[in-house]
Amino acid sequence: MSTIRVIDRAFNFLGDVEVYSSLIWRRSWHGIGSFELHCATGEAGVEHLVEGNLIYIVGNSAEAAEIDYVQMHDSNGGSIVVRGTALDGWLSRRITYPPNNQAYDTFTLPAESAMKRLVQTNAISSRPIDSLVITSDQRRGDNVAKQTRYKGLAEEVESISRVSGIGWRIRADTSNKNYAFECAPGRDLTEEQDVLSKAIFSIERNNLKNRILTRSKLSYRNVALVAGAGEGVERKIVTVGNVNGTERRELFVDARDLQQEEGMTNAQYEELLRTRGLEKLEEAARVESFEAALSGSNLVYRQDYDLGDIVTVFDREWGVRFNQRITEITEIYETGDVQLEATFGITAPTLIERIKQEVRR
Repeated sequence: MSTIRVIDRAFNFLGDVEVYSSLIWRRSWHGIGSFELHCATGEAGVEHLVEGNLIYIVGNSAEAAEIDYVQMHDSNGGSIVVRGTALDGWLSRRITYPPNNQAYDTFTLPAESAMKRLVQTNAISSRPIDSLVITSDQRRGDNVAKQTRYKGLAEEVESISRVSGIGWRIRADTSNKNYAFECAPGRDLTEEQDVLSKAIFSIERNNLKNRILTRSKLSYRNVALVAGAGEGVERKIVTVGNVNGTERRELFVDARDLQQEEGMTNAQYEELLRTRGLEKLEEAARVESFEAALSGSNLVYRQDYDLGDIVTVFDREWGVRFNQRITEITEIYETGDVQLEATFGITAPTLIERIKQEVRR
């Protein structure tokens, strides 16, 4: 069974937990990962499992997580449940502030640059998170027009990630003793490309089992009417999407919080509204996800495929064949064995996510 290492935020070693009943480690490409650990209270190293300390699986120190929750039971000789979030969750402790003497923070940048600007402005240059740094900006992704004011930093970064496809994380750098915010586009490992080795998942290749296929248009919208500043006939309106007939599914987006600041052209303001429309359409996208346990040895995890890669999924029995990004991977450590579960594509939002979307809308 993999060893769990416990450190403090200053990277000081506290102890190892080698005996536990289960560890569930969830990785997310667009959002914030999490973990849940179960073990007996009498095992070595358990005394270091306290709120605020960090843990990681030995051999993969880059993906650390912070302990947020500890619950102890006196049944069955004493047990402990520990939960927490990936270091990415630190961004949820900040909101976006506008620059001094400005009502809003407004910019148009490539997606990677936009995410890094938000983090630099709100978690490093001002109200800094201890030892947080940003990796070099490669300006990847399409341009994103953004205007933000007192919004959740993590939510703003995640919205850009979902629209652009570019993933993000905070990586623990044990060598330099800092925490690096970084972005990545993921690899194209689909059957059609010939640059990299292909990653194809199917029952026929014996690398999938316990499949769940979900296709849903229950909350699907493909045209957004985005209403910005102004009143009545003077209100700025932008339409995003170009679908007609029965398949046209309209969504109204109240974007009066986006303001046309002094010196901003009509085209620049319309691009802000368009970006907001794209974000809301992404939240209301058609659900097409394939969840499965990964099995077999013909593809090696973290080598032949990883979180964020775009792969080919094929299921002859269900008539499924599509190229989708791996958006979530869950590692399950139990009884000396490691099981992997993956989500390919867009999943239906949870109840909490749906409530947040309605509040933002």
